[in-house]
Amino acid sequence: MWPTGYSTQGETFRYTARLNRLRRSYKALTLGDQSVVFPAETPEAGDEHILAFERAGGDAGAAYALVVVNADPENPRRSGSDVAPLKATVAPGTVLVDVLNGKPPVTVGADGSVDFVLDPLQGAILVPQDQVIPGL
Repeated sequence: MWPTGYSTQGETFRYTARLNRLRRSYKALTLGDQSVVFPAETPEAGDEHILAFERAGGDAGAAYALVVVNADPENPRRSGSDVAPLKATVAPGTVLVDVLNGKPPVTVGADGSVDFVLDPLQGAILVPQDQVIPGL
């Protein structure tokens, strides 16, 4: 693609390059066990636009990542719903940082819930605050 003169200055290229840097830098984005944590096995009304999965354990060791995507082209969406909250498997009280967008950190609730809002067609890559790599 790049030998054909594709611009490396455009927004799409820069975003893709950022995703690649994050993937190379955070072990949990390439290694470990993967499990879908939202929607629930039986999705409720309102769950259809959010997908969340975790990667942790196995060959990722203690590394952890929670990836959340809002596929709704028009509306912001919560990371869970009133009926079925998004539940992470990290310890309650863990502070998760969105290393993709730099939004404010989120603290995992006592019940494992992770509650935040994603803009339309936006994703988030959340890692524990103590695993954040400065300068990425």
